[in-house]
Amino acid sequence: INAEYMGDLAVLDIDVIVLPENTDLTVTTPAPIQYVNGTAIVFRSRRKPMIGFVDVVVTAGQRGEVALTEVNLAKDSVPEDAGYAQDTEWLQARVDEAIANDVLLGYAQHTFVGQVNGEPTHSPCRYTECPMGNLWTDAVHWAVPDADVVLINGGSFRSQWLPGPITLGGTYSVMPFTNTLCTVYTHGIDLYAILNYSVSRGAQSETFEDFTGPFGQFSGVQVEFNPKLGVSRLIKVRIRDKTSKEFQPIARAKGYKIVTNTFLCGGGDGYQFVPAPKTSKQAHSLEMHSLMYSYMNAQTLR
Repeated sequence: INAEYMGDLAVLDIDVIVLPENTDLTVTTPAPIQYVNGTAIVFRSRRKPMIGFVDVVVTAGQRGEVALTEVNLAKDSVPEDAGYAQDTEWLQARVDEAIANDVLLGYAQHTFVGQVNGEPTHSPCRYTECPMGNLWTDAVHWAVPDADVVLINGGSFRSQWLPGPITLGGTYSVMPFTNTLCTVYTHGIDLYAILNYSVSRGAQSETFEDFTGPFGQFSGVQVEFNPKLGVSRLIKVRIRDKTSKEFQPIARAKGYKIVTNTFLCGGGDGYQFVPAPKTSKQAHSLEMHSLMYSYMNAQTLR
């Protein structure tokens, strides 16, 4: 919300709007509560230990006093809810039961992570090729072998696997999103644009604040790019030929089959897939975690 919409508040008859601190409003430095065209604007704290309570007095259908109370959960004494301990105990029992019955998929001999400043982390998936990205994109390619390119955004990966047992629950810790697969048929010129967008949205440095989710993890394609360039970083693209198994330069007019997830297919992380004429995006029923379960079982039994 910004000043462009301030004049509409009176017309919309909105009583209270709660916004984060530092919201883009062309008013004076935000006080905890301001009134704009009859609407109370409450600015809540962005500090994580803080929780806010907004009390609104309504008399005869009319809004009266508005008050904001913020509690620092790390410092202030907060009375425990009467049923909180009982509910927590019940939930913990369910969690313990789920962990005890988690399905074992296999064992990791290596660390499926990258490193930043010597510490293991999943974050490199957001700006460079990473082992976890290779594993998941290869699993998708195994499930859809006629795909030309598999693309998963680096922001999908939120954890890592250390050496030891890998469970089905562990796949959810790595990728806590219940996406299914999605196929897009497109031409080489549009595929090049998609790949360029993917590598051009990666971080240029290895500080966490610079990480961006769109950076792609791939299977079936080799890309060369210069992270020091600006909007367009892509230099070379080679696609693995299904017959010869050799990587060949991308052909602008050739049709390609991209397999990705439904998040990206729907425009997530800013991706814009342009289907080739007379084709469309096709959603699969195959869910990512079930796919990984099948893939790892197949590798274990082979």
